[in-house]
Amino acid sequence: MTNEEKALLNDISSFENFENYFENEGHIDAPKTTTQTHASLKRAHNQPIYEAQFDLEVKTLYYSIGTQSVVVPSALPSALQTGLPVYLFGHSDYAGGFNIAKTKMPVNPAWILSAIYTYNATSFPGFPYTIPVAVQAICKTGDLVMVYQDASPTTIAFVIITSPNVAYATLLDSISSDRFIINQFRCNVGSDTFATQFKNGYTVIKQTLFGKATDDIYSSNSFINPFNNLKYIVDVPLIVPIDKNKLIATYMNFDCQDMTISIFVKTVSKLQA
Repeated sequence: MTNEEKALLNDISSFENFENYFENEGHIDAPKTTTQTHASLKRAHNQPIYEAQFDLEVKTLYYSIGTQSVVVPSALPSALQTGLPVYLFGHSDYAGGFNIAKTKMPVNPAWILSAIYTYNATSFPGFPYTIPVAVQAICKTGDLVMVYQDASPTTIAFVIITSPNVAYATLLDSISSDRFIINQFRCNVGSDTFATQFKNGYTVIKQTLFGKATDDIYSSNSFINPFNNLKYIVDVPLIVPIDKNKLIATYMNFDCQDMTISIFVKTVSKLQA
């Protein structure tokens, strides 16, 4: 173990007891940085030590039921120009419709979280409307789609969680048997125009077997580098273990329709074969 790795281990041991997270470290099955092509990645400046890396992308799209057309954010009624919750990971709470997450990071009263689907390229079981072509154009099989609607309903908001590396539904299912430690994540909203997205911060929620939940709130605004000319990118040095009982939640500003989250993984361990 290098000095940097020892320092990292000391840091995370003061955050939470991670003894069991390293019990299978010798059998990590995460993607390796060295491949059969003999190409490899090494840590760049200001990057943490990591075993694997993957990206998540959160997209939003608004749709009018009456006109059956896409609605641009600026054309939404003022009451609907509010942030929409995004719940990442948390396989156990996902199975319960994110019941715990909604108590810790509630949906704005103007919206109702009406359904959560895994996109299968043809339909959402029980969805009463035709899937908009615009949604089909940006979704791929295995994406998680959170469907919000207003009370009428006249407007639907689709929040789509996708990954270019793995079907997100597969990742979500895998953390019921595997777990990993996030070493850092990088948020990119694509333009300085949407940098206010970082004011929302992130809430880490942990639930127990019988529904008790605890949470911690972290401000991504705290990590905006004043010397970075790219105000739309923020590195959050959050070290947190992810398993089926833990999720990360944030609000997506109504006018921020695309955010990429690059996640650096320190280690992966299997809970069962």
